[in-house]
Amino acid sequence: MFVQKQISWFLFSLVLALICCFSIEAAFAAEENAPNNKENKDYFEMSLEELMNTEISGSGSLTKTTRRKVPATMTTITKEDIQRTGARSLDELLLITVPGLQKQFHRYEYEHIGIRGIMSDRDDKYLLLVNGRLMNERFFYGAMAERDLPMLKDIHHIDVVRGPGSSIYGPGAIGMVINITTDNALTFQGLEATARLGSIEEYYSGELKYGHRIADDEGVFLYGGLSKYPGASGDDAQRVYSDWYREGKKLYGSYGFGNRATIPKVKVHAQYNRGGLETWIRYTQGGHYRYTADTVWAPGPGQTTEYRPDADAYRKLTGYVGNRFEISPTLAVTPSFSFDIHEDYEEYRMRKANSWRRNDFNTKLMLDWTPNDNHQVTVGGEWSHAVNNKKGSWANVVPDGDLTDIGNSPFYTDLTSFMGEYQWRMSDAWTMFLGGRLDWHNYISDKMFSPRAALVWTPDEKNTVKLMYTKASRANTDSVMRQGYILHKADNSRSDQTDVETLEAYELRYERQHTDKLWLASSLFYHIHNPVAWGDTATGGRVMQLGEMKSIGVELEAIYRTDRMRIIFSHNYTKLHSYSQASDVTKQYYSAAGMGFGSMDFANYDNHSTKLRAEYDVTERLSVDGSMQVYWGCPGKRGWVKVQQQYWGGVTHSKAMYNGGAFLNLGAQYKANKNLLVRFDAYNIMGFFDKDINAVKVHTEGNEEYWTVAPAFGVSVTYTF
Repeated sequence: MFVQKQISWFLFSLVLALICCFSIEAAFAAEENAPNNKENKDYFEMSLEELMNTEISGSGSLTKTTRRKVPATMTTITKEDIQRTGARSLDELLLITVPGLQKQFHRYEYEHIGIRGIMSDRDDKYLLLVNGRLMNERFFYGAMAERDLPMLKDIHHIDVVRGPGSSIYGPGAIGMVINITTDNALTFQGLEATARLGSIEEYYSGELKYGHRIADDEGVFLYGGLSKYPGASGDDAQRVYSDWYREGKKLYGSYGFGNRATIPKVKVHAQYNRGGLETWIRYTQGGHYRYTADTVWAPGPGQTTEYRPDADAYRKLTGYVGNRFEISPTLAVTPSFSFDIHEDYEEYRMRKANSWRRNDFNTKLMLDWTPNDNHQVTVGGEWSHAVNNKKGSWANVVPDGDLTDIGNSPFYTDLTSFMGEYQWRMSDAWTMFLGGRLDWHNYISDKMFSPRAALVWTPDEKNTVKLMYTKASRANTDSVMRQGYILHKADNSRSDQTDVETLEAYELRYERQHTDKLWLASSLFYHIHNPVAWGDTATGGRVMQLGEMKSIGVELEAIYRTDRMRIIFSHNYTKLHSYSQASDVTKQYYSAAGMGFGSMDFANYDNHSTKLRAEYDVTERLSVDGSMQVYWGCPGKRGWVKVQQQYWGGVTHSKAMYNGGAFLNLGAQYKANKNLLVRFDAYNIMGFFDKDINAVKVHTEGNEEYWTVAPAFGVSVTYTF
């Protein structure tokens, strides 16, 4: 039986008990291991040149290479970045640090993030991983867990691959890949406690982590985090609308998130490393309330109309064990096994509550062969078996009422995969990568093929040029494929089962280490995308193939760093170039241009976005920092307003809905002594003067509707024992 509610408190208490048992020893261990060797040197201590020449594997490539040569566009977020952004969630951290990444709210589901114009009605267009293990649930939502948790101290660094990555990470890596790498006993020793609280957008959180290094390559790492997140009031975080048409009348007003958490947010992680052996177990739970289009509730004549929130919540238990065996100096093999148990709870449109569970088991075998310095080969196979649609233990309710045609019985899905990559160092200046992945799903008649080819040119120590081609694939969600199978098994039609999404990406990237202080980069990309998402037809709506979209984009980046200062800048431009809408689609949510309205632009993604971060060490103990996100407007959303005008008649609309927004954070931290660090943050402070500056659009809707994010304050205290 799946983990009950009490497991979160049990695991959290267990971690606290273990930490207490080892706390005295930890103090000595911290001193003993303080001078870490260069191999375990933290990224933020390295120079730009050192960072780019650090060898990695598993981030952007299967074979081992340097960050400079990795055949992908990648952003690395260090633990120092996490500390100095003051981020209150993974989503907020990604928005501050990842060039081009954007966010929109949604009426019926979780908040959505996207990149390079790829943002759907569900978060199934990118993959979220922890230590290389997939955390997406593939039954319905996609990437759901981890994103709302304000406890981030367990993270060592995050690699974000900006662009498709199915050839490396598997089906679903259409837009990007977010790979979280946790601390372990080899990167952190000692005992550390962190307490955080926020006002206006209210939250309270506590974190403890402990690392004990038993030997040079062996250690135990324990972490526990707990948070209560009441959130902001409706006055401080408003949802604004004035033209939504319902039941023959228009409604006017504004209201906000109310409480953002339905349950205490919990994160527990325990890990053991020894040589090539890595084993860990992780438990998370979280969720939030949301206000949707259907929360206007009139119980009956003469009774007061109420506004009630819908709710999402999740629990996730994940375990992993893998061991790298060095068979010879040139040959290594890594078998691994993992499991993931995901349970979801949803109160939807106030008419029903759903609770379902998905059990996923994965086994993987990878082989690395390096016959000489010029050639590397990595090949492997993977098998995932999932049991879907199991009744959840959260509440005594049936599985999702919108999917009653899949039945109330569990069903299984299998995904069998083979992947490989060849790296050829043709000369000191030229490196070539060739790879691909084949995936078979038991509900899809054809295989999914995701190839990749890249050529990297490093003519000198300063310049790097990458020419990359990638094709990514994604199977439809398991619930939709099961639905199609049941609906069409009698007539042998497989149209609803075989919806496979693909994206082909061509990218030219240039990076220059201009000086030891200044790094510059630019990318030019071209996408051919065949999205699978919600669309309307003459006979009703469903998840389906929407046609072919072509888009182009340019990304500019710069990092300037001295001993006391760091400035990080990026600007991104993405433009929908053409859209051939599928013949049976009458309405979809990517672009109004497909329906003959507005300009050729994405309806849920601003064409231009600019991000700036700055950090300055005033003294050895005091530092200040800030971040700014500017989204320059979404002309495609204006086209969607015209679509709604056709459906509902003439409406007025506010420019705040599609004119973009700006989000300014400022922070300061003071290191009182070698043990105590205090930090103060002010979030979205421009909203104190004009709330519409902090406006965030609502995904898929063309009505005059948007949210304003609350300006807020936060304080955190970290003590290292």
